[in-house]
Order: sequence, then structure tokens, then C-alpha cells
Amino acid sequence: MWPLCLVALLIHGDVAFDQHERALIQTGVDLLAIETEQRIRLTVRYDYDGGPAALRRALIEPTLLRLGWLDPKVALADRLMRVHVVAWTTQPRIFLIPERIAASSVHAGTPFDLVYTHVVMHELLHELGVDHVPDPRAVMWLNASPTLWLTDWDRVAIHNALDSRADVCDTHVLGD
Repeated sequence: MWPLCLVALLIHGDVAFDQHERALIQTGVDLLAIETEQRIRLTVRYDYDGGPAALRRALIEPTLLRLGWLDPKVALADRLMRVHVVAWTTQPRIFLIPERIAASSVHAGTPFDLVYTHVVMHELLHELGVDHVPDPRAVMWLNASPTLWLTDWDRVAIHNALDSRADVCDTHVLGD
């Protein structure tokens, strides 16, 4: 089922993420590794500080950014996507809005940690080129479905995305 590749990718993380958010991000990273039988191994290094070198790097290397509720980029994303966004990915950048994730979890009556980890997993998979799937139980379902376990639809979408992403696949490590 899985493609014959291993994804080992470094993602630069915003230093603005607090310790609790970093722990939830790590949970999402760990669950993706477990759920893909170690085919996706991501490392987040919190070294993005908004300086000139970090800004240049964020244009070409995967970067996980923390935005505040009132950041102008959030209002622009709302207008462009015609929804109230909690996160989005514009490769190679992943944007998370913790305050909106919190509001979403309260509105849905779902624990913040579950929603936050789900959003992280969903956006990290977008970073790898994985599209939305038509299964409301899936991590890659378009709407918020706070689940942390991949469905068959997710697995097929991951397989298809990784098959077409030679740039992130290390084909020299084929383990089973």
C-alpha cells in the first residue's frame, strides 16, 4: 500500500509557538510517523525568528508559522478562501492560528488538544502534497473532523501524493 519511499523532512518552526503548542505539534508529527509505518518522518526545528535569513529560507524550505488572530495575512486568507480559516498551507509555508483553533474547538465542543493536533496533521500532509479526501472520518477531510487516525482514503491520498513527489522521497531507504 505504501510507496517505496521514505519521507524525511526538516520543517522550520516559528519560535513564537509556546511549549504546549510545540508538544501538540510533536504529537501530530509522531502520529503521522506511526500511522504511515514510519514512511513519513518529520522533524520540526524551532528556528524561525522572522529575521531576514529566516524570511528568505521560508520562501524555499518548509516552515511552520504561528499567526495571531488579527494578522493581516489571516484576513486575506479569509477573503480568498471565503471561510473563517484556522490554518492553511501555501507550500512551503504552513500557517496556524491557535486562537481560531481554540475558538473552533469550543464551538464544536471538542477538546482543544485534539483539534489542534488534527489541524497540524492535516496541514503537514498538505505540505507533502496530499489533497482533501471525500471521507468525513479522514484526517484529510475538507471540514474539521477531529480525528487523529488515518483512514483508507487518507492512505490512498498519501500514496498518490508521495508517488509524485520525488523531491521529498528518499528512494535509497526502502525498508518494509
